[in-house]
Amino acid sequence: MWLANFAALRKRFEQGLQVICAAPHSRLQSTVANIKAAKLKGRLPHKLAERVKQDFANGQYDKRYSVEKKQLSVDTPENRFIKMAVSKIKRQLAEFEQKLKQNNQVPENQRLSDSFLNELHSWQQPLQEVLNHSILKDVGTHTGLSRESLVLQQKTGYSAVYRVWQELKFYLDVFGNQSSISMKSVAEIYEVWCFLCLKQILEHDLGFELVENGATKLAQNDFFEYQLKDEFAGAFRFKRSDGVTARLAHEPKFTRKGKSIRSYLVSQVPDIVLEVTLPKSPSSDSSEDKQFIWLFDAKYRIKTDKNRFDDSNEDIESTDYVPDDAINQMHRYRDALIRLSEPRLSESSSSSIAGQPAKKSRPVFGAFALYPGFFDQSTKPNPYATPIEEVGIGAFALLPSQNEPSETDPSQTVIGYSGHQWLLEFLQAQIGTAPNTQTGQNNEAMYPVAGMAERLYVQEAARIPYYGMRQVLYPDLTMTVALGGQRGRDNGYFEKFEQGTAQWYHLPQSTFLKKFNQHIAEEIRYLALASTSDTQSSTKQIDKLWPVKRVTVLPRYAITEEQTGKKSGSADLYYLFELGKPLSLQTPVTNVPHRPMKNSMKLTTLTRLESVTKFTEVEKVYEAAMV
Repeated sequence: MWLANFAALRKRFEQGLQVICAAPHSRLQSTVANIKAAKLKGRLPHKLAERVKQDFANGQYDKRYSVEKKQLSVDTPENRFIKMAVSKIKRQLAEFEQKLKQNNQVPENQRLSDSFLNELHSWQQPLQEVLNHSILKDVGTHTGLSRESLVLQQKTGYSAVYRVWQELKFYLDVFGNQSSISMKSVAEIYEVWCFLCLKQILEHDLGFELVENGATKLAQNDFFEYQLKDEFAGAFRFKRSDGVTARLAHEPKFTRKGKSIRSYLVSQVPDIVLEVTLPKSPSSDSSEDKQFIWLFDAKYRIKTDKNRFDDSNEDIESTDYVPDDAINQMHRYRDALIRLSEPRLSESSSSSIAGQPAKKSRPVFGAFALYPGFFDQSTKPNPYATPIEEVGIGAFALLPSQNEPSETDPSQTVIGYSGHQWLLEFLQAQIGTAPNTQTGQNNEAMYPVAGMAERLYVQEAARIPYYGMRQVLYPDLTMTVALGGQRGRDNGYFEKFEQGTAQWYHLPQSTFLKKFNQHIAEEIRYLALASTSDTQSSTKQIDKLWPVKRVTVLPRYAITEEQTGKKSGSADLYYLFELGKPLSLQTPVTNVPHRPMKNSMKLTTLTRLESVTKFTEVEKVYEAAMV
């Protein structure tokens, strides 16, 4: 950008100089010459004629006389200013060229091509020609302007040079302190294009509207490149009709001094960062905003060499893969960035506690490389689809789409090749799209905002804990479920539940998986077991909550009669819940369905269950985990 702007200014400057050389400004100026009497011409002033006559009478024929003449001269303050401006530009360009050549000789600093350096040298040639022009040879040294000059402000040529000079001198002042500048390589251009492609997806495909352009908050670095000041200070901000907001930043810096997101050791500068914030839900128990971050790093490279540890089925000759170091960098970003949250007086309070250490969490939900792999994305799967789903690390091939003329209407175009379909489908799956306000119908990728956070948290990659620890979204997740039928079962089994001494509860895995995803079993903290109602034998009621100590999966024959109330030789898999001492509800929850058992199964929380009296009033959570 700076090069294009400077070139335009330089061209206007040269055009103004051409006009000046063709029609220079001049003015009448008095000159005094000492001339002998024999060379005096024209009509002489009366006093001078009397003096010559008197000298001749005295025999003084070789005496010289001062004669004042007026003639047009180009040695004016305006032309002296023009000569100064041309000389200064020529000198500073030459110094700048010399600095660039010296810096470019260092191997790690070779950012400039010989053609650019030659072009920079060619800029000085027209200026030297102007300095050699006969007009400027008669012009003296510029000593300043004693007053405003109408010639510089209004006269053709002069006014153009004067205005351009006001801008050019800022460039030249900066050039004087620079030894290197920014020249964009193809890889850097690809990075910027990837950023613009993501911006276009947000606006055109996901229904976001740009509400703030962060370009005004960019800071210039030593290479004339504009970068964000810190973190998301200059990000582009978007908003959608359903209340979801997004921030898209190019090369934000995450340092050890970061306020909300910090890198504790080494500063991290990912190419592209997308942060999505969900609107607060009235039923939410937390005062913190639900924010999700995805990182993207553009790599204008594909994998060309295999090492001995690579998968033998990976054919780099027929399939484009991203280089291994790019994937390693994604792991580094996700591991390095830590979100700092101020401790609150309570979960629903917005008041922070002074002097308390910030709570740490990992904000990055996925980190992905973007690379110029060529695929038919409409028919072929992404080779990184599995790791993206399992661990949230991978890559997306990203290339410009190709449009072809429509066969039915040549004036229209159709997409012949989509270079961003995989990335678009991924973002649609993560944050959905806005409802179609024109038709009044929702897009098939539109999701309720209330369940969007649960849908993201329930993904496999987001649920990977440290070894030996558990990771749960709801610390008091409760499953309501009815006790099994009494037929063929020992009465003592049911008496233990009535007396609060039961230690085991079993449930067919097939029944559980008809309602919920498999991982939910590990997150359940309480069982709200419904037994036959004292008032209505056709329904059941919940009057106790049983803490879950442990959940195991066993074949039915491996579960004892004491644990289930009857023997069975079936090999079907069952969940066996080990129970703690129960908590009694002040008000039982009634009207729990009797049969089938799956109708009595709901996921809720302890606080939600305590606030209702009828089963139909129980508020569900974790709907994203339901089958």
